[in-house]
Amino acid sequence: MYSSPVDSLRNDIANLSSNFNQLKNEHDQLRADLVWYMENANQIANLWLKPSLLGKLLGVHPKTIATYRYEGVFRDVSLRKVKRNSRVDYFYHRFNAIEDIKKIRPVNITKK
Repeated sequence: MYSSPVDSLRNDIANLSSNFNQLKNEHDQLRADLVWYMENANQIANLWLKPSLLGKLLGVHPKTIATYRYEGVFRDVSLRKVKRNSRVDYFYHRFNAIEDIKKIRPVNITKK
């Protein structure tokens, strides 16, 4: 037979309630994931390293890294140039720069 407007409203409310609960559960999970990422962000390795960090990783002086840069050892994908007023800072890609250096000398990663 025909459903009354009240029954129709009850069905709509039940559907909305079900959808709301599902969205609330997804929201809570996203919030928990975000909190986890924020807490562990400092443990994720940075891809771009300063010359001092790359030198420490490879066991060489940072000036050696600069010398390699002057000699053109690093590809464009391995090097990032950041201009800060009159100063220019260089950052080296953690993986690509090591691959570039491996082409000219053996590399032993040191843990200090």
